[in-house]
Amino acid sequence: MMYGLAVNVSKTNMFSSGIAEVEIQRIASRFGLARSSLPVRYLGTPLCTKNYLGQDGPTLLGIPLFALVSDVWNGSSWSFSAARSNRQLQLLSFLTTISPANGQDVPKWTVSGNTHKSFISRLVWEAIRPHLPVKAWAPLLWHKGLIPRHATTTWLFILDRNPTLDRLLSWGLDVDTICLLCGNADESRNHLFFECQYSVEVWLSICARLNFTSPPTSWNATMTWLPNASSDRSIKIALLQAWQATVYSLWQERNIRFHSGQTIPSSVLGRNIHRMVSDKCMAMVALGQTLGTPLLRIWKPQ
Repeated sequence: MMYGLAVNVSKTNMFSSGIAEVEIQRIASRFGLARSSLPVRYLGTPLCTKNYLGQDGPTLLGIPLFALVSDVWNGSSWSFSAARSNRQLQLLSFLTTISPANGQDVPKWTVSGNTHKSFISRLVWEAIRPHLPVKAWAPLLWHKGLIPRHATTTWLFILDRNPTLDRLLSWGLDVDTICLLCGNADESRNHLFFECQYSVEVWLSICARLNFTSPPTSWNATMTWLPNASSDRSIKIALLQAWQATVYSLWQERNIRFHSGQTIPSSVLGRNIHRMVSDKCMAMVALGQTLGTPLLRIWKPQ
């Protein structure tokens, strides 16, 4: 007669490692055991979690905190300190069922379910950033011929976030809101681009270089006109370069007048804008960018 506890098959699961699938199925069928997978659970509690042995778990097992698998696997068995508790014994017993593959550790990055051999910040950013609908004005800013500081300044004006005098007044500051470029009306984004007499002269002169003789001279009309102003890709990008450079340069001129009182004629500012954009195109050519040559021909025709 045999005495003692019997295995309750209905409450027992079978875990396996390193055994052929046919053999696993035979064992499970022979003993009527349900197959399961990690983590092992006891009374609903995962046994293989970082809290199973507490914060001192690595120390109790004699494992350095930042150890690699190769530091505790000698090729045929695990190298751990002797178990001093039932939990340690259970964990070590389970680990003996696992035999790591031979070879060096290989780091892999899994982003959005796809595995990569190296870290790619662009993919990580795309995975974690909030995704919003693309703004209709985005192509007007981010193009192959942009000058970063020009695009950034223009972006802030699209959002109407730059500190124009009308906004300073709305914040409770005691400021004179008369436009520093023309002196004929209150300064605002819409006035600066291009209701102001000074700014419209600059804008018209730059557009004339690109053979646009009647461009819009209001903010909203310009934003509507730019996407369809030309069907030629190079001319369209040259126009966007012109627009962003004009916005940037007019704002820079306004700030110089605000802080130091110095001024330059609109014709000189127009020439400065042309030089900046031409220099950008020459740099693109020097870097071997295919768009550089057609843009340079537009800005500096032979």
